[in-house]
This record gives sequence, structure tokens and C-alpha cells, in this order.
Amino acid sequence: MNQLKEFWILVKDVWQQGFLGINIGQLVVAILILMVFFLFRRLFSKIVIGRNYRPRLRKNWAVKADILKALENPLRFIPIVLGVFIVIEYLQLSGDLAIFADNLVRCLVAFTIFWGLVNTIEPFAFLFKKLETVFTKPMVEWLVKAVRISFIFIGAATILEIWGIKVGP
Repeated sequence: MNQLKEFWILVKDVWQQGFLGINIGQLVVAILILMVFFLFRRLFSKIVIGRNYRPRLRKNWAVKADILKALENPLRFIPIVLGVFIVIEYLQLSGDLAIFADNLVRCLVAFTIFWGLVNTIEPFAFLFKKLETVFTKPMVEWLVKAVRISFIFIGAATILEIWGIKVGP
């Protein structure tokens, strides 16, 4: 009987200490919150993004559809980032873990922004077509790729800087 009491004390200790000082109950709630945001992502995708793909008889709709298509995946990622943010706020982390969590959310936000920017280069490539009067077509294509790569490098530098890794001078 004494062993059962010791075992129960051990179970309570593990439940309260949990993982990284967060009790198991809070971790379960945090996982449930993330699951809700994953479900919200599906709903968000069907309602908000799906509605914008319906054919419309507007001028320049093809360009708008291309932009929406390019932003589809970054937009679908927003509920996940929001869910991670809410989970971190719910857990009320402290110390190094709080700094890590804050940096993680900042990186997810920066990643989403630059992912959207990189993806929208193609739909806006038609703006560079006017340069074909001055430059050759391969030069203009190279310029579009250079702008895209620039956004990738700036995004990567931003994320590295969030983590405290010095990139520039």
C-alpha cells in the first residue's frame, strides 16, 4: 500500500513538472489549441481563400487570380503562426524558454512575409516586360530571378538576425 502512495506521488510530480517546467495539463491544452488552429486553417482556406478563386468578370482578373494563387500557401500558414503565438501566450513561459518562443514566433512571421513576397514576384513579372524594349528578354528574366533571390536572401538574413546571428557589418 505504501508503494502505491509513492507511485501516486511520483505521478503527481511528473504531472506538475511535466516537460521543461510546464505541467502536463498545460501541454495538453496547448496541443488542443494548436489542433483548433489547424482546423481553423482548413476553414480559413475554404472560406476566405476559396471564395476569392470564383470566376469574376472584372478587368485584370487574371493578374489578381495569379496573385491570390501565389499567396495561397503563405495565407494558409497565418492561422498556424497565430496558433503558435496564442499557445506561447497561454503557457506564459519565462527565462530562456520565453526568449526562444518569442524568437520562434518572430521567425514564423518573417518567414510568412518573405514567403509571400517571393511568391508574388512571378505575378508581378509582367511589370518587367516593359523593360524588354531596352534589355533583351533573357536579361529581363534574369532580373526577375535576381529580385526573387534578393527577397530570399533578405528573408534569410532577417531570420538569422532574429536568432542573434550577425549577417552584415
